[in-house]
Amino acid sequence: MSQSGILKVTDSVIPTNVPIDFVTNSGTAVAALNILNVLGSGQVSTSGSGNTLTINVAQETFVTDSGTATAVAGSININGAGGTTTSASGNTIVINGSGGGGGGATTFVTNSGTAIEVAGVLNTLGTGSITISGSGNTTTASLTGLTNHSVLLGAGTSTLTSLANGTTGQVLTAVTGSDPIWQVSGNVNVQTGTSPIVPSAGAITINGSVVAAGTNPIRTDGTGASTMAIEVQKSQAIAAADATKIGLSNFDSAKFTVDATGFVSLLGTAVGQTITGTIGGALSPTAGNWNILGSTTSAGVTPINTSGSASTLTINLQRSQAIAVADSTKVGLSNFDSNIFTVDGNGFVSLKSTSVGLTITGTSGGALSPTANNWNILGGTVAAGTTPVATSGSVSTLTVNIQKSQAIAAADATKIGLCNFSSSSFAVDANGFVTLSGSTVGQTITGDTGGALSPTAGNWNIVGGSGISTSGSVSTITVNAKTGGFTWTDVSTPTQTIAVQNGYLTDRGAGVVYTLPATASIGDTFIIVGKLGLATITPNANQQILMSSASGTVGATGTAVSTNVGDSATFVCTTSGASTVWRASSFVGNWTLN
Repeated sequence: MSQSGILKVTDSVIPTNVPIDFVTNSGTAVAALNILNVLGSGQVSTSGSGNTLTINVAQETFVTDSGTATAVAGSININGAGGTTTSASGNTIVINGSGGGGGGATTFVTNSGTAIEVAGVLNTLGTGSITISGSGNTTTASLTGLTNHSVLLGAGTSTLTSLANGTTGQVLTAVTGSDPIWQVSGNVNVQTGTSPIVPSAGAITINGSVVAAGTNPIRTDGTGASTMAIEVQKSQAIAAADATKIGLSNFDSAKFTVDATGFVSLLGTAVGQTITGTIGGALSPTAGNWNILGSTTSAGVTPINTSGSASTLTINLQRSQAIAVADSTKVGLSNFDSNIFTVDGNGFVSLKSTSVGLTITGTSGGALSPTANNWNILGGTVAAGTTPVATSGSVSTLTVNIQKSQAIAAADATKIGLCNFSSSSFAVDANGFVTLSGSTVGQTITGDTGGALSPTAGNWNIVGGSGISTSGSVSTITVNAKTGGFTWTDVSTPTQTIAVQNGYLTDRGAGVVYTLPATASIGDTFIIVGKLGLATITPNANQQILMSSASGTVGATGTAVSTNVGDSATFVCTTSGASTVWRASSFVGNWTLN
């Protein structure tokens, strides 16, 4: 056989009317290499021959204690007998036994042996609910969801109860029956003590207990292998709120009342809930507190009283006062001059003898004590002498004698005494203050300028101005006027500061440097006369010297210098103040201005 070329097969060769995908109840099967596997599962099997596919469904049977049940039309009826009922949900059949009543003991056929209900109890050591499943000719019953737990069947009940899978210590209970049976499967863990605890003879004993105050208001305590106590702590006194320290309490019936609902109240007859002062009415506390303050008030007729406002009560004590006679309504708080009194730790007040006289001793008569707490101190005068004040005493009478004043030439403290004053020369006011009477005694002196002058230390200085001198003898002052009105100075020193209304003789061969006055007024004058040397006149800052039409430099560099020993000049101030200008009103010789 010959071949003319390569045969190409593409998708278009497959007829469009041939099925490729097969949709099932769960998923889709796709043919591979034009082959589709059709397989059975469980009670279903398949077989093929030629172009025929056969699907075989096995007939289900259930083997029981008496006979075999075969499924009809794919179903089988499971009915209860002898007090046993059945129920189904989903793929689960539940068989409920009544404990063998009427139909004898219930039996269950398993993969290995048959279980028979004994005394109404069937122990199934599987887990969870019962599920019935079949394979071939075998039906399997399995428990799921309760590992290591027993399923309980109560006596006389018709319902088998299975609780969902839980933790160690789950408790299962019969649904009906007058005597529920408790069965604990596994362990019960508690907070303290023996833990875990396990049943003893199918029981765990739970007791109640009260324990000392701590930090566990309520807890469980394993007190034995199968005994647990629920412990509640007693209450305790603490400084602030703490939920871990709450506990059981009982209450002092003398201070509290507790009604049938357990509501606790203060017993008003035993515990004060308000405070009432003299005024202000009954005061309730604020945040559980009353402010009780102390205060003092002005002296009056109530030694102590109280006043209230809101939650504050003030206790007022009046201060002491000076009164003529004893009066208990006027007593009050006092403090004492520590220079005069002593107060001991008990508040006992005594006179301090070092500062308060308990006796009086005069110049004569000895120490005198008071009579009825009284001394008579009398006054008197004596003739002038040498004792300004003298005292004399007898019994409780002391006489103070003051001598009269006297005229003496000089101060002598031993001769001072009482005086009265001539009203024509002195004035004495109501306080005994003595002043000179200005109408007869001169108290100021007034000159041409300067106003009224008061004496200093009781003295006036009367001095002369330029060209004037004064002299005094006894009570006479003589005013002398100098010729020309100038005071002259013979200068033999290298420098000299000029004063106004003064004349200066240059009496130094090496010359004299003069400095202008720091300040001056218009018309102030000074004279420089040459005697043995040359004169140099130096201005201060901002001062200037003028001679005829020539002007010196302003400031210390602008000097006026004589050229011959006999050169002389008179200068007059033409501006007032510190920035003065001095002009020569006349001069002799040759002067050089710089």
